[in-house]
Amino acid sequence: MESLTEGQIESIKKLSTARLSKLITVGYSEDTLEDMDRNTMLQAWAACVAAGKDKPAAAAVTAAVTPTLVAYDVDFEREKLKFEMSKFETERRLKQAEIESNEKIKLAELKIQEQKLASKQEEKNSVIILAKRYAGAIKASVTPMGPHMLDVVLFFRHIESVFDRYKVPDNLKAALLQPYLNDKSRSVVSRIDPLLCNDYVKVRDAILSEHKLSPFAYLDLFNSLSQSSGETTVMYCSKLKSLLSMYVESRKVDNFQDLLSLIVCDRVKATLSDNCSRHILSVESASTGGWLKTQQLAEAVDLYRANHCDNGRPHASAIGVAASSTVTNTRSGNTPSQSPRFHPQQHSQPQPQLQLYRRGGSRHFPAQVGDCRRTEWLRCCMLQVSPDRAY
Repeated sequence: MESLTEGQIESIKKLSTARLSKLITVGYSEDTLEDMDRNTMLQAWAACVAAGKDKPAAAAVTAAVTPTLVAYDVDFEREKLKFEMSKFETERRLKQAEIESNEKIKLAELKIQEQKLASKQEEKNSVIILAKRYAGAIKASVTPMGPHMLDVVLFFRHIESVFDRYKVPDNLKAALLQPYLNDKSRSVVSRIDPLLCNDYVKVRDAILSEHKLSPFAYLDLFNSLSQSSGETTVMYCSKLKSLLSMYVESRKVDNFQDLLSLIVCDRVKATLSDNCSRHILSVESASTGGWLKTQQLAEAVDLYRANHCDNGRPHASAIGVAASSTVTNTRSGNTPSQSPRFHPQQHSQPQPQLQLYRRGGSRHFPAQVGDCRRTEWLRCCMLQVSPDRAY
């Protein structure tokens, strides 16, 4: 150890017995090392260090510790990457195809279910089945139509309320109506246009027209209807309400102002003379709504009275020519007591009577008749003779 430096000597002394086993790398066998103690092994290693035999061992150890570097193959890695990408894309396509296939299957199943539901709904909503269903529902609520005008009005008011209660479709109302009609109404329906026989409104209007149920008929029935002896007041009020509703509906009144106007106009028309009433009726028939409102009626009445005399004759004259009528227009007020409608009998002299007279002890027709036959004389040649010649 004399040739070694103090630092090398200190580092050798610090080596452990396990580290000294590296003497095998410099030529010592394992059996030799087993027979050597620590001091002998330190001296042997110091001799190796002094001889320079420890350096190759250190290089070998370094080579053993340092990993061997392998060269990077770019083409191989590129091909490997392409393979991985292709594999991923294939898996993705397969998964997408599977998802699309499942969606198509689900859509097909949903479509089949929808078709089944649609067929069931169509079968459920078919005209025949619906007609049978609604006919059975309203059968216990509807009574047949009576023969009188009032019965027709009450029937339509009742059956329309039943239709509203059960929410009957419009295309079934005309068919459901027919089993409850009277003979006259069925005859009307059989003669109606086939294109209109399924329209409930057209069928109802035709039946009402056949029974002469106009707005004036509703109003006359409302004013003339009286309570019978065995009828309750509730039923009597119901009839009056139905008549008034039909009258208002026929006048196409749908708001309170029009209702007020209708009441006022009916009151005014009740005070008019016969000639003026006929004129107002002709004007109303040409109007759009079928009746004149308050202002229109007032203007029409004032215009008529300004151009007609009290006897109904018009003022026919020209510039410089006197009027053809010699009757003075002395119309009084508009009160019902002064209206000609409330004084129908205004004849000052009795009308002569139609009588036969005696000729030669037997009854004869007047000589003016000539050779006319008796039946024709009664029909078209009736003459008026004075009471003193009557038989």
